Amino acid sequence: MQEDQTVPVAVKTCKVESEEAMGEKFLEEAYIMQQFDHPHIIKLIGICSESPIWIIMELAKHGEMRAYLQNNKQFLDFATLILYAYQLSTALSYLESRKFVHRDIAARNVLVYAHDCVKLGDFGLSRWVEDHSYYKASRGKLPIKWMAPESINFRRFTTASDVWMFGVCMWEILMLGVKPFQGVRNNEVIGRIENGERLPLPQDCPPRLYSLMSLCWAYEPSKRPSFTHIKQVLREILDEEKKQQQDTLKRESRRVRTLSWDSSGSDDMPPPPKPSRQQAPPSTYIVAQNPEVLAKLFQENVENLPPAWAYVAPASPSNTFTVQVDSKTSAVTPSSPLVAAAVLSFLLPLFYIQQILLVKDNT
Repeated sequence: MQEDQTVPVAVKTCKVESEEAMGEKFLEEAYIMQQFDHPHIIKLIGICSESPIWIIMELAKHGEMRAYLQNNKQFLDFATLILYAYQLSTALSYLESRKFVHRDIAARNVLVYAHDCVKLGDFGLSRWVEDHSYYKASRGKLPIKWMAPESINFRRFTTASDVWMFGVCMWEILMLGVKPFQGVRNNEVIGRIENGERLPLPQDCPPRLYSLMSLCWAYEPSKRPSFTHIKQVLREILDEEKKQQQDTLKRESRRVRTLSWDSSGSDDMPPPPKPSRQQAPPSTYIVAQNPEVLAKLFQENVENLPPAWAYVAPASPSNTFTVQVDSKTSAVTPSSPLVAAAVLSFLLPLFYIQQILLVKDNT
């Protein structure tokens, strides 16, 4: 930290007067937090161990996540909710690797650092456990509706019981802050769980995500996934959701551009240019008695003929006339004051109808 730099902080206090044990428990949380360094775990900044005891932490200005979800539900899309769950899974995977159990994973214990960043907090119940061992809690107030069945029945806490609680926390996130098992008494929860009842499918929740939550709620702890696996699956679901959002935005952008073009009018934007057209070619046809007549006409007017590709119009009564041929002299006499010249190749004797160019009679 640089000198003269102001850092906003949150201060957690505990007035220790007659109960010295309470102060010790309060400081335990600080000693646990100082061991962690993760972008999605609230950082400990300092401790004041004299009465009143202070725990100084980084400030998450948006407060606890449950209230944030309830107050901003109209601004939160599904991808953001999945992002929150994924970020928490990375923090819990980190705790798993450090052999810590949190024991109180719930939306109320998650703090919103920014719109796109949440951090796990409240390590008052956290404990370190050895490999293949568990922490057994003493009798006291515990979050029954978030707890795994072995935790309710035997006060047994492991990483697997944290996985169960994280499944409940994911459900809270997708339900935008609704508490689990509302209207159910604490002493009735374990009976419902042992009868196979689980929290219902949240609205618009993808089947793959609810399947992951259901795995977290497997009755046998050994059948629950690790946080490493949960983190991987949530990353994939998040990427899929982001891709769907991008595809939706692209389709909407194309639709808006189309509507804008249709409503812009000729004053705002010129219409696209019309395709170029070649000048209409001559469109007069001649009907001759045989190919020899056409060949003779072509030879007599070869210098006045445009290329054959220029003739594309079909023959019709308006552009066709007849030529008379003298059988003795083979002279060509048109039935019009114009002389008709054959245009298309006379080398194709099978064509009796050919397109021609009219030239003015100089006689």
